[in-house]
Amino acid sequence: MISAVVIALSSRAQTWNQDIAPIFFEHCGKCHHEGGIAPSSLLTYNDALSQPYSILGVIEVHYAPGSQDQSSAVKMRLKYKPAGNIRTVYHDPLLFHGPPSLQEPALIIPPNEISTFHEESVTTNVPLSFLSVFPHMHLLGKTFKVYALDANQDTIRFIDVDDYDFHWQFNYKFPTLLAVPTGSRLYGEATYDNTTANEENPNNPPQWVFLGENTTDEMMVCFFMYTVYQAGDENMSQVSVYEYSNDSPTRMLVYPNPVMDKLYVDYPNDIKNIQSIQLFDSNGRVAKAPYVLFNGRLEITTNELASGVYDLVVKGEGRTLTEKVIKQ
Repeated sequence: MISAVVIALSSRAQTWNQDIAPIFFEHCGKCHHEGGIAPSSLLTYNDALSQPYSILGVIEVHYAPGSQDQSSAVKMRLKYKPAGNIRTVYHDPLLFHGPPSLQEPALIIPPNEISTFHEESVTTNVPLSFLSVFPHMHLLGKTFKVYALDANQDTIRFIDVDDYDFHWQFNYKFPTLLAVPTGSRLYGEATYDNTTANEENPNNPPQWVFLGENTTDEMMVCFFMYTVYQAGDENMSQVSVYEYSNDSPTRMLVYPNPVMDKLYVDYPNDIKNIQSIQLFDSNGRVAKAPYVLFNGRLEITTNELASGVYDLVVKGEGRTLTEKVIKQ
């Protein structure tokens, strides 16, 4: 989790109480506190002083069971540009599993039941523009709906995950910024299946499940990236040159790359009637790699491939797409 804070410096000497502490409390304290979801507390002067000055950010990566002794190719790339119209972007859990957000007394899920919980935020006192939404639950989670109601009780839709999968949770970025006017309130509704019908249930027979950070515990939190609204935000596209939309597909999305054991490929929706899927090594020979094709996504098993650079070629009716793949 990375949080960025813009600090405006003045000519006078900066102090902890007057200048630094308010920023840490507002932007960092929700997660960086004793017992919080982020490492290390940042609520006191000594807490902040103990952190190395050279740290730009901390990346927390969760790996699936069986990942021990495997290598990881995690990178963080920073791009700098001349200062211009700098806007602070906030990343906060505006809906979370505790008071005053959680509307039930506590996140407690009885065995052999399907339970529903509700959350709501405080009312917005300024207009906001939302960049993305990230609903998070654990293995019992099945659905997660997020929306807003404005001052006129009109609905602003955020996301409706009707078949939640803990292994495929993601940060959902809106194609354009989503404008939410002053006087609005966010709402969340999630269901949990603590029965034997849930194949992901870590307990058999089902047990009482409580709020906690372990995978066998449960959570109900939704992170939002947002900024203060400016005129025209709703027309600001977030589709970059590295992405494609259903209306204007351009290329395949290949990940992780470099790859170790499994390669996933999302290809554009206008690729119809896939005719062939092949990997070519640097000598132009076809490499054997079994794959599964489903719902516009390829899953290619690469664990038996030799290390090197390959060309992935997907041929469809009227189109051929290629991508470079690096096998570690």
